[in-house]
Amino acid sequence: MKWKSMVIYKSVLIAVMICSISSCNIKEREQAIATKEQELTLREQQLSLREQDLTSREGKLQQAMHLMDSAQNVKDSIGVYNESLVGSWNVKMLCTETNCVGSALGDVKVEKWLIGYENNQIIAKVFAKKSLVRIYNGYYTGSTLKLSQLDSSSATDMQIELSQDDKDLKKMKGTRTINKPNCKIVYSVDADKSQKEIQY
Repeated sequence: MKWKSMVIYKSVLIAVMICSISSCNIKEREQAIATKEQELTLREQQLSLREQDLTSREGKLQQAMHLMDSAQNVKDSIGVYNESLVGSWNVKMLCTETNCVGSALGDVKVEKWLIGYENNQIIAKVFAKKSLVRIYNGYYTGSTLKLSQLDSSSATDMQIELSQDDKDLKKMKGTRTINKPNCKIVYSVDADKSQKEIQY
């Protein structure tokens, strides 16, 4: 009987030890799996951030290419010659739409434009306080004067559309739109042809 009791006791003891060892192995495996899951989650987050960064860069690149294409299209267009556009113009612009910092609805800009033709293109030299501040190029479609300027360094695209008054060719009205990477400004434009030529 004692021998049988000893055998049973040893068997139980061995079974308990096996269970204990198995339990330890399971816990170690669970910890290893949890660690691997954390590593995978971290890698997924890093990949997601890289993907977002690449998507953002691709979007900016496509926008810059689109702006360059639109500027090139304007540059390549010959359009219709309109002698009444040539000369000095007094231009007043009123901000009607904006979501750009530093710009506000109702802002007014006053400029002098000297419009002429160079190599079948319309060139508009813009003066503010007697200083040349920018140059637009574009074309006349027969009903609308379209001008543009692209600042590639800041990816800012300026588009102007003006129509002459049917009753008075010395007056034009239209819009000036400034497209920046993260915002947009729209001005209403009134232009009156000056009797005096710019002497800057």
